[in-house]
Amino acid sequence: MSVDIYKEGFEHVELFKKPALFTNSRIDRSTVPYGVYVYDLRHGDSGDPVTVELNVAANHAGTVVLTEPLDFGGETPENSDKHISIGDGLNFLGDSLTLGEFIAENSTALKELKNAAKLIEDMTGCRFKSSIGEPFIYHPDSDKYLVVNMHKESDYHEKLYRIYFTANIQTMGKPLNAYNLFELQREVGQAHALLTALEMQSPFKLSPVEMQEFNGFVREQDRQYEEQEESDDPVMEQSM
Repeated sequence: MSVDIYKEGFEHVELFKKPALFTNSRIDRSTVPYGVYVYDLRHGDSGDPVTVELNVAANHAGTVVLTEPLDFGGETPENSDKHISIGDGLNFLGDSLTLGEFIAENSTALKELKNAAKLIEDMTGCRFKSSIGEPFIYHPDSDKYLVVNMHKESDYHEKLYRIYFTANIQTMGKPLNAYNLFELQREVGQAHALLTALEMQSPFKLSPVEMQEFNGFVREQDRQYEEQEESDDPVMEQSM
């Protein structure tokens, strides 16, 4: 019986010095998101895992999950009999993780977008906020927003979302004079300029599961800000 990768609890391991997850169960490959790589382990006569393979029917010793593919010498068809000997390459780290927690810890693209959020708040005071659609960026001390909207564009070839940002003015029912408008443009325009510069240097490309984790990260930031609005402790420092 195969299990849904999102509903399974995993042990945190290292496989060939790469961060990975382990479960005794078989993973239903149809539940595996893009950018996540799943391999089966085969046991030997002792019962211990001895090889990593694309699929194992008999002598299944568990399943491992990684955020980068293993090298099977260029052979990757589903019916490949290629395998990698484990030796002492599998080490259990003693803690448990969900798939989402694992991706949040090990996704380079997700870390880059989180780091961009921290940089923007440190330099401009602007921050991401969750919404029904995608998160947006605003200045929390203003009752008139120059909003930086976050958009995702599907790249069907790479099966990733390309993230980009646009700015527009949204007022909250109060008129803007020229000075207010200038200050607003200066404050949040800096955030947009920073994001554009970072995007040009290294485009933000997230898999669907990474996008889901970033949305969860922003919602958690919102929750912490609400709880600590009377506190002077910076929330971003606590959550990264």
